Amino acid sequence: MYSKAASGYLLSPPKVIEDKVLYPGVLLPPKKEITVMEAICHSPHKVDEEPQSRKAQLVSSVKSGLFILGTALVVFVAFRNTLTWYLQCFWGASGYFWQSQWEKIDQYFDNDEYNMNIWGTFYVNIGIYWGIGGLYTLVDLTGKPAFLLRYKIQDNAPYPVEHVKVIQVIKQALVNQFIFGIPVLICAYYLRNVIGYSIGPELPTFQWVLLELIVFVLVEEIAFYYSHRFLHHPHIYKYIHKQHHEWTAPIAISAIYCHPVEYVLSSVLPTILEFSLWAVTLQPVGYGLY
Repeated sequence: MYSKAASGYLLSPPKVIEDKVLYPGVLLPPKKEITVMEAICHSPHKVDEEPQSRKAQLVSSVKSGLFILGTALVVFVAFRNTLTWYLQCFWGASGYFWQSQWEKIDQYFDNDEYNMNIWGTFYVNIGIYWGIGGLYTLVDLTGKPAFLLRYKIQDNAPYPVEHVKVIQVIKQALVNQFIFGIPVLICAYYLRNVIGYSIGPELPTFQWVLLELIVFVLVEEIAFYYSHRFLHHPHIYKYIHKQHHEWTAPIAISAIYCHPVEYVLSSVLPTILEFSLWAVTLQPVGYGLY
């Protein structure tokens, strides 16, 4: 009764369970053959293990997110008066400085919102990305100064980084920023006009800046997370997102080394979504952006 033909479900070479006592005085027949089908029939919970694991991970992530937001809210409510007072003092003391700098920027662009929105944003993006990223890349290319290498997250990364790979990153990043980034900025400008967004000569109040920062960060992080997760879908990953993961030990300027579709979808659009949702949500109820 323990032959291979007895079950009729032999899908692969059988596994053998050695002689052992299951209950006092009761032995398993020697070398009983267990087929794959029998193993599945006796362990039905194995089939649903992966979906349950994903569900548990999702529930855990939601709980962690709620805990962090709840803790931040409690801390803010408990210390809002003191914190707000100190920050208002700082904003008030330095408010003239920031307002005067903003007026200089406004004058530099001759009060032209089109140039300020598109080229002003583009210059800031280029300056910060290549200025800061370039300094870190010099360290990656030369391995100097040596004391900075101890702060490298992946301290086993080879030094210096291959020049050919760095040049490849620079080319792709510039293509993304110039060929695809500028048209998206132009489209975003006209979208701002449709939803009623405008840049005024006067900076907003401290409370409004704080509120905008909180909302913008939350919206951007959520949009980036789900767009990034979407790009990891098995049917999409190898065509688009795989390029970004060519760098297993990334460098600073490889942040936007990616397919143009990913650059627009996951890097640019989440930022545009911030003010779009903000304006669309507040304007119908009588609030302007500033």
